Amino acid sequence: MYSSQGIMIKKNVGGRPPMYDHPKTRTTLSLTIEGLAGLDKVADEFGFSRSELVELVGRGELIVFKKDEVERLGEQPGLSLSRSA
Repeated sequence: MYSSQGIMIKKNVGGRPPMYDHPKTRTTLSLTIEGLAGLDKVADEFGFSRSELVELVGRGELIVFKKDEVERLGEQPGLSLSRSA
């Protein structure tokens, strides 16, 4: 089966029910060891799989900031970027 963009998609033939309107496609990412370790750490901190973390970022449901942007925001008077437990 192919999507309207010509991407081959697989039907969900068991396991978990689909979470989104469209089926997922298998994709390969090339990462350094450090990048993969960082991705795993962030996914673990949020309780997501690698796949779900990338999915949420791609859908704009999880916002990502560059480290220097966060540091610059933290310098703003009256703004607290501390994590609450």
